[in-house]
Amino acid sequence: PATRKTYETLYGQWLAWLAHKGCLQPDSTPASRITEPLILAYINDLKGRVRAQSVLSTIEAIDSVMAAIADGPHRDILKIAILYPQFSKLNAH
Repeated sequence: PATRKTYETLYGQWLAWLAHKGCLQPDSTPASRITEPLILAYINDLKGRVRAQSVLSTIEAIDSVMAAIADGPHRDILKIAILYPQFSKLNAH
C-alpha cells in the first residue's frame, strides 16, 4: 500500500510534468508517452531539483506503473535509464 501510493504520486508527477511541457495529449496512450526525448528531458529536469537516488526511484516507479498498465517494448527506455544512470548524459543533445 505505501509503495502503491508512492508509485501513484511519482507517476502523477510525471503526468503533471508532461502537461506542463505541453506534451500530455488527451488522446495519447500511456505507452506513447514513454519516448527517449521525453524521458531524457524529465531525468535532466529532475536532476536539477532532486538527489540522484530520487531520480532513480522516480524512473523505477514510472516503470512499475507502466508494467501494470501498458507493458511493452517502450519500457526498454526506462530499463536503460534505470540500469545506466549515465544514460541521460550520453544521450543529451
